Amino acid sequence: MKGSAYRPVGARAPRGDRPPSLENLCVQTAIDNLQYLGDVGQTDLSLLAKILPHCNADQLHRIETSTTGRDLSPVTNELWRQFYSRKFGPESMNLVLERMKKKRVSFKWHLLYQAKVREQEEVQKKCVDRLKQLYKEADMQKQSRQTQMCTKVPPSSKRKSIHSGAGSSSQFNHIKGRLMKKSRIEFAKSEAQMPKNNMRQLPAKFCAQRTVPSTIPIQKSASSVSLLQPSSTRLMCTKK
Repeated sequence: MKGSAYRPVGARAPRGDRPPSLENLCVQTAIDNLQYLGDVGQTDLSLLAKILPHCNADQLHRIETSTTGRDLSPVTNELWRQFYSRKFGPESMNLVLERMKKKRVSFKWHLLYQAKVREQEEVQKKCVDRLKQLYKEADMQKQSRQTQMCTKVPPSSKRKSIHSGAGSSSQFNHIKGRLMKKSRIEFAKSEAQMPKNNMRQLPAKFCAQRTVPSTIPIQKSASSVSLLQPSSTRLMCTKK
C-alpha cells in the first residue's frame, strides 16, 4: 500500500507507529500483480473495492469475464462509467444517461462500453475499406491512361478467309474482275470526253463540228483539212 503505512515485510516499524495489517498487505500484493488476476469470485467485495480501482479497462474486463457465478457490477459499474467518460467523452456519456432516463431502462456500463468500442471499430473498418477502394480505383484509372503495346494476334478464321481456301480465292477473283470492269468503263468514258475537250480548246469562229461516217475516205485539199477522231467523229476546220 502506498504511503507511510506500507513497508516491506520484515522491516521494523518506528516507535509509536502500528505495523500494517495482514489485510493491507494482501491488498497491496494484489494491486502489484493485477496483470495476473483472473477469477475473484471468492474475494470479498470490500477487498475488491480497494483492488479493482487500480485496474485499467483491459485488466478489469479480463477479471470480470473470468469470474463465474458472481456479479461484480456493484463494484465495477461505476468504474466502467468512468472509463466510458474518459474514452468517449462526457458528452457521449451524458447522452447515454438521457436516453436511459427517457426510456426508463438501465444498462450496465460494462456492456455499454464494449458496445461502443465495437461500434467505433466497425466505423473505422468501413473507413479503411473505403480508402482502400478509392486508392484501388485511382490506381486502375492511372493504369488505363498509360500506353500499352498490343501483342494480340488476329484470329485464325480471319487469316484463313484472306489467304487460304477455295472459297477465299474465288472471292478474290470476283473482286478483281469487278475492279477491272470498273477501270475499263472509266477509261472508255475518258476517251469519249477527249473530242469535246479538244473542241473547247479551239476558237469557235474557226471550227465547225459535223459527223462523217467512218467509211468515207479522207481527202486532203488546199482549202480544207480533215481530222480523224477515235470515236468516228470528224472535225472539219475551214481556213479563211
